Amino acid sequence: MSQHDTPHALSFADADIILRSSDGSTFRVHKLVLKIASAGFAGMFTLPDATTGALPVVDLTEDAASLEKLLRRCYPVARPPLTTLADILTVLAAAEKYCMGHVVSMLEPDLFGLLRSGGLAPLRAYALAFLHKLPQLAREAARLLIRDPNYLHHPYNMPAELKDIPASAVYALTTYHTQCVAAAHWAVDDRQWMLRLCDYDSIDIEKSTSGPSSLWAWLQCPESNSTPAHPMRTDLSYIPDVSGLREWWYTYNRRAKMRLDAAPIGDAVTSPSLIHSVVSDVGVASCTSCSSLAWRDLAAYSRALAKKIDEDVSKVELWLPF
Repeated sequence: MSQHDTPHALSFADADIILRSSDGSTFRVHKLVLKIASAGFAGMFTLPDATTGALPVVDLTEDAASLEKLLRRCYPVARPPLTTLADILTVLAAAEKYCMGHVVSMLEPDLFGLLRSGGLAPLRAYALAFLHKLPQLAREAARLLIRDPNYLHHPYNMPAELKDIPASAVYALTTYHTQCVAAAHWAVDDRQWMLRLCDYDSIDIEKSTSGPSSLWAWLQCPESNSTPAHPMRTDLSYIPDVSGLREWWYTYNRRAKMRLDAAPIGDAVTSPSLIHSVVSDVGVASCTSCSSLAWRDLAAYSRALAKKIDEDVSKVELWLPF
């Protein structure tokens, strides 16, 4: 037979060995191809076998559908995409069994696609990535896991693969989360970045005058610093038109970092409930200067900060032992 995209595409006229599936289907293939593709298959050629015609027969435990999907990844023939997790895991298990490292690597994009589409849970994807040494899948799964504050707190259905991963996999994930939190905290605490921020288009505020005091309410408030409920934490009088940083900006930072401890992502600092908790404080609400601008400025600032957090966190690398 010729190698066309048919159910029998893997039966070749010049074959020198037959693989027989658990459900009786036969695949007439080539020893050399199998030997190059698989150290596991190479060792089977010396085993006693039955015969079909003049060709040796090797009986395998995989069914015809699984075996065909596996062999298609050893030959230059059409490879229909694997769209279900069950199919991918079946081929993945066979590839590991027969020592086909190249097939394992070829399945990583299929798993990646399922992860992105929601067909594969991040925690299970992470476990699979560690078991099969798939670095891109591991990094994407870890990135998604830090978005969930409860990612390791008793998942409703523990992935079967989780029991097989080494302790180093859990260590790598928790270390990655810690480093992402640290990066997010640095972004929040970067006062110089806040003072330099002037990308008005990206934060939806119209630039009316020059200088930071024209932008942020917590920098331009003219009220006396003697008001206990509305103190000025830091003196910035060395900057033209700026008196200092009001305490409520630090309050926002503290509360933002508490949220980032759970999920170090930009969305954590733009929550309306977080902003409301700050601007509704007595010190802000009672100030005639701040009260009219606090929500607008803090909401706009939080959007710019969210972008910075996501950019900084994206630079954190997940440590992998493979």
